Amino acid sequence: MEIHRDTISDVVKDLARHAREVTDFLIRYVGLTKVQVDEMWSFVKKNKRTLTEEMVTMMDRAIAGYT
Repeated sequence: MEIHRDTISDVVKDLARHAREVTDFLIRYVGLTKVQVDEMWSFVKKNKRTLTEEMVTMMDRAIAGYT
């Protein structure tokens, strides 16, 4: 299966935009600092399969605000 590079580029741009929006939401409306958000993303990356209920709830709220 071949996927055109422009398609991949568009998907990556959409993902980056969404990540910025989620980060902005967490800072503005959840009250996290930039450092806390960075730590959260690092935690998520390292522990994709073992998120706590609190983290899942926070992510669900953040995503719901931007979907």
